[in-house]
Amino acid sequence: MGFQWVIQFERINPEGFIYGQMAIQMETAHHNRSLGETRFTTSYSDLVRLIDYFDHHVACLVKDSWYHSDVFVPYELDFQVQALCGEAESFMDGEFTLRVMLAVDKTTDGTTVYAGVEAVVDVAQSYAFVTELRELLALWSSPQGNWHTNPSDAV
Repeated sequence: MGFQWVIQFERINPEGFIYGQMAIQMETAHHNRSLGETRFTTSYSDLVRLIDYFDHHVACLVKDSWYHSDVFVPYELDFQVQALCGEAESFMDGEFTLRVMLAVDKTTDGTTVYAGVEAVVDVAQSYAFVTELRELLALWSSPQGNWHTNPSDAV
């Protein structure tokens, strides 16, 4: 397994920003532990950009296995993601290296400290992640979408 990027969505404010928690859970041959966690704020548009980021990355990998994407950083700077080279035959077959960094604290001079992980992920796992985000956004934008009243929703 390597690691899990756990995202717990909690609520939306009246301006349309979503709040929640993120964590990186790591599983190695010797340890199971949380590598870092943070509270985050993001917007609908940032989640759409994140979906597009993964879709674009895999589409480029199908053509060029050495392709790597620029770093994805949301407006609030609470996390960073970078999809690196790998091999993909389709959106369901292949793998690539993924780097996920969470803003876990600030130094005394105000500099943000990030903690993270870099590991190989299956393209199918990326597709499942993006599919769950799409479902969340569909609920969010639907007139009766009250998913934010249930804090157990997570990706």
